[in-house]
Amino acid sequence: MKTKFLVAALIGCISLTLAVTTVRAAEPGKPSGNPWMPVAENDQVKVELSPSTVGYMTVEGVRHVRVGGRMTYKDTGLIDFTVFVVPASACRAGSGMLVTVPIDVNQKSYSTQFVLQGGTLASIVADLLCEAHTKTQESAASRSNGRSLTLNQI
Repeated sequence: MKTKFLVAALIGCISLTLAVTTVRAAEPGKPSGNPWMPVAENDQVKVELSPSTVGYMTVEGVRHVRVGGRMTYKDTGLIDFTVFVVPASACRAGSGMLVTVPIDVNQKSYSTQFVLQGGTLASIVADLLCEAHTKTQESAASRSNGRSLTLNQI
Protein backbone atom coordinates (compact mmCIF):
# COMPACT_ATOMS: atom_id res chain seq x y z
CA MET A 1 0.00 0.00 0.00
CA LYS A 2 2.80 2.42 0.87
CA THR A 3 4.43 1.74 -2.50
CA LYS A 4 1.22 2.83 -4.25
CA PHE A 5 1.23 6.12 -2.32
CA LEU A 6 4.92 6.57 -3.06
CA VAL A 7 4.35 5.97 -6.76
CA ALA A 8 1.40 8.38 -6.80
CA ALA A 9 3.46 11.03 -5.04
CA LEU A 10 6.35 10.56 -7.46
CA ILE A 11 4.18 10.66 -10.53
CA GLY A 12 2.55 13.80 -9.19
CA CYS A 13 5.89 15.55 -8.79
CA ILE A 14 7.96 14.04 -11.58
CA SER A 15 8.37 17.42 -13.23
CA LEU A 16 9.91 18.61 -9.96
CA THR A 17 11.86 15.42 -9.37
CA LEU A 18 13.67 15.20 -12.68
CA ALA A 19 14.39 18.13 -14.93
CA VAL A 20 14.66 17.13 -18.55
CA THR A 21 18.35 16.90 -19.21
CA THR A 22 19.75 17.17 -22.68
CA VAL A 23 23.03 15.49 -23.38
CA ARG A 24 24.89 17.32 -26.09
CA ALA A 25 27.56 15.72 -28.19
CA ALA A 26 30.98 16.91 -27.15
CA GLU A 27 33.02 19.06 -29.41
CA PRO A 28 36.39 17.49 -30.21
CA GLY A 29 38.75 18.07 -27.32
CA LYS A 30 36.04 19.28 -24.93
CA PRO A 31 34.24 17.36 -22.17
CA SER A 32 30.72 16.19 -22.99
CA GLY A 33 29.07 17.67 -19.91
CA ASN A 34 27.39 14.31 -19.37
CA PRO A 35 25.12 14.65 -16.33
CA TRP A 36 25.11 10.89 -15.66
CA MET A 37 27.39 9.30 -13.08
CA PRO A 38 27.97 5.55 -13.62
CA VAL A 39 27.53 3.77 -10.30
CA ALA A 40 27.03 0.06 -10.92
CA GLU A 41 26.58 -2.60 -13.53
CA ASN A 42 26.20 -6.31 -13.93
CA ASP A 43 25.89 -8.62 -16.95
CA GLN A 44 22.44 -7.27 -17.75
CA VAL A 45 22.22 -3.59 -16.85
CA LYS A 46 24.28 -0.46 -16.27
CA VAL A 47 22.97 1.97 -13.63
CA GLU A 48 23.76 5.68 -13.75
CA LEU A 49 22.58 8.50 -11.47
CA SER A 50 22.07 12.20 -12.09
CA PRO A 51 23.70 13.94 -9.11
CA SER A 52 21.83 17.20 -9.74
CA THR A 53 18.52 15.45 -8.97
CA VAL A 54 19.33 14.23 -5.45
CA GLY A 55 16.84 15.52 -2.92
CA TYR A 56 14.19 14.74 -0.36
CA MET A 57 10.50 14.03 -0.53
CA THR A 58 7.94 13.18 2.14
CA VAL A 59 5.28 10.52 1.62
CA GLU A 60 2.70 9.87 4.34
CA GLY A 61 4.90 11.72 6.82
CA VAL A 62 7.98 9.60 6.02
CA ARG A 63 11.06 11.37 4.69
CA HIS A 64 12.71 9.76 1.66
CA VAL A 65 15.95 10.43 -0.20
CA ARG A 66 15.57 10.30 -3.99
CA VAL A 67 17.66 10.59 -7.13
CA GLY A 68 17.01 10.42 -10.84
CA GLY A 69 18.65 7.57 -12.67
CA ARG A 70 18.77 5.61 -15.84
CA MET A 71 19.26 1.94 -16.47
CA THR A 72 20.74 0.82 -19.78
CA TYR A 73 19.96 -2.79 -20.68
CA LYS A 74 22.96 -4.38 -22.35
CA ASP A 75 21.11 -6.95 -24.45
CA THR A 76 18.80 -4.42 -26.13
CA GLY A 77 20.47 -1.05 -25.58
CA LEU A 78 17.17 0.30 -24.23
CA ILE A 79 17.33 2.97 -21.56
CA ASP A 80 14.77 3.32 -18.77
CA PHE A 81 14.69 6.61 -16.86
CA THR A 82 13.75 6.17 -13.22
CA VAL A 83 13.62 7.74 -9.80
CA PHE A 84 15.31 5.73 -7.05
CA VAL A 85 13.86 6.28 -3.57
CA VAL A 86 15.05 5.15 -0.12
CA PRO A 87 13.39 6.01 3.22
CA ALA A 88 15.82 8.05 5.32
CA SER A 89 15.06 5.70 8.22
CA ALA A 90 16.49 2.79 6.18
CA CYS A 91 19.79 4.67 6.01
CA ARG A 92 19.90 4.75 9.80
CA ALA A 93 18.82 1.10 10.04
CA GLY A 94 21.39 -0.10 7.50
CA SER A 95 18.85 -1.94 5.36
CA GLY A 96 15.46 -1.46 3.77
CA MET A 97 13.70 -1.16 0.44
CA LEU A 98 14.92 0.73 -2.61
CA VAL A 99 11.89 1.71 -4.70
CA THR A 100 12.49 2.16 -8.41
CA VAL A 101 9.83 4.26 -10.12
CA PRO A 102 10.05 4.45 -13.92
CA ILE A 103 9.38 7.83 -15.48
CA ASP A 104 7.27 6.03 -18.09
CA VAL A 105 3.90 5.77 -16.33
CA ASN A 106 3.09 2.65 -18.37
CA GLN A 107 5.80 0.73 -16.55
CA LYS A 108 5.39 -0.61 -13.03
CA SER A 109 7.47 0.46 -10.08
CA TYR A 110 9.17 -2.15 -7.99
CA SER A 111 10.92 -2.51 -4.66
CA THR A 112 14.19 -4.28 -3.97
CA GLN A 113 15.58 -5.12 -0.56
CA PHE A 114 19.04 -3.79 0.19
CA VAL A 115 21.66 -3.94 2.89
CA LEU A 116 24.12 -1.07 2.99
CA GLN A 117 27.51 -2.16 1.65
CA GLY A 118 25.81 -5.33 0.36
CA GLY A 119 27.36 -5.19 -3.11
CA THR A 120 24.14 -5.61 -5.10
CA LEU A 121 22.93 -2.99 -7.59
CA ALA A 122 20.20 -1.93 -5.14
CA SER A 123 22.73 -1.74 -2.30
CA ILE A 124 25.12 0.40 -4.32
CA VAL A 125 22.39 2.91 -5.24
CA ALA A 126 21.15 2.94 -1.62
CA ASP A 127 24.75 3.36 -0.38
CA LEU A 128 25.11 6.54 -2.44
CA LEU A 129 21.72 7.93 -1.41
CA CYS A 130 22.39 7.20 2.24
CA GLU A 131 25.87 8.70 2.02
CA ALA A 132 24.38 11.89 0.57
CA HIS A 133 21.74 11.86 3.33
CA THR A 134 24.38 11.38 6.05
CA LYS A 135 26.53 14.21 4.68
CA THR A 136 23.47 16.46 4.57
CA GLN A 137 22.61 15.62 8.17
CA GLU A 138 26.19 16.34 9.25
CA SER A 139 26.19 19.58 7.31
CA ALA A 140 22.82 20.57 8.78
CA ALA A 141 24.20 20.08 12.26
CA SER A 142 26.97 22.59 11.56
CA ARG A 143 24.83 25.21 9.81
CA SER A 144 21.25 26.31 9.92
CA ASN A 145 20.40 25.64 6.25
CA GLY A 146 20.97 21.92 5.61
CA ARG A 147 18.84 21.42 2.51
CA SER A 148 21.50 20.80 -0.12
CA LEU A 149 22.20 17.22 -1.08
CA THR A 150 24.89 16.17 -3.48
CA LEU A 151 26.49 13.02 -4.81
CA ASN A 152 29.42 15.04 -6.13
CA GLN A 153 30.87 15.30 -2.61
CA ILE A 154 30.93 11.53 -2.11
